Amino acid sequence: MGGIFIWVKLPQTVDTKWLAEVAVAHGVSINPGVEWSSAADASQHMRLCFGYPDAATIDEGVKRLAKICQTEFGLPSQIANQKEV
Repeated sequence: MGGIFIWVKLPQTVDTKWLAEVAVAHGVSINPGVEWSSAADASQHMRLCFGYPDAATIDEGVKRLAKICQTEFGLPSQIANQKEV
């Protein structure tokens, strides 16, 4: 398997289709697993593409995505590499 993306599995409580809707409103785009797989647990997976953005954009996107997951799903319980503002 190759390419310029990673396939991420999240806890069962996370619905990546909902996550994608919320994330896009915050300027972050993800591919929900149900768009790429017919597996029973596809809704807990997401495809993150990283071929086009530069490192700073990827870093910012991951930080935003972590904050969105924390707000929407309570996960992660804390974000170690982000300062609270």
